[in-house]
Amino acid sequence: MHYMTDPMPPVDWIELLEPPALPSPEDNLFSSQEDWWNNACLNWCHDGWGLYASGYKEAADLLVQRVEERNVSQDSLVYPVLFLYRQYLELEIKDLIRQSRRLQDIAGDFPKHHHIGNLWGECHKLLSEISPGDSVAEL
Repeated sequence: MHYMTDPMPPVDWIELLEPPALPSPEDNLFSSQEDWWNNACLNWCHDGWGLYASGYKEAADLLVQRVEERNVSQDSLVYPVLFLYRQYLELEIKDLIRQSRRLQDIAGDFPKHHHIGNLWGECHKLLSEISPGDSVAEL
């Protein structure tokens, strides 16, 4: 660990400017290793979409927890945290649209755009059709 009194190691600025090496054909991104319990398991549950969406929220929660515990990096992590929470909300709204369409036998999956206001408008409309007596606050 370096403290203010410790000399900083020399920086090779030329090396920092060089782009990282590209993957080679021999590289294998998705492969099992001996420590298989450390592998991420994809599509292992019936609702992969929920797992996919909740991962963004969990990542944001972990970053917030770290900032709160250490009281550092809030200025640099605020944007990644906001992005992760926003992505989570977008995916959850798209899932509500998808499920609402299924309930009403409406063809189509979910919108492929990222305009959260438009997504919520469509979601709200569908939810109002499914449960017309509910208040706006309940939706």
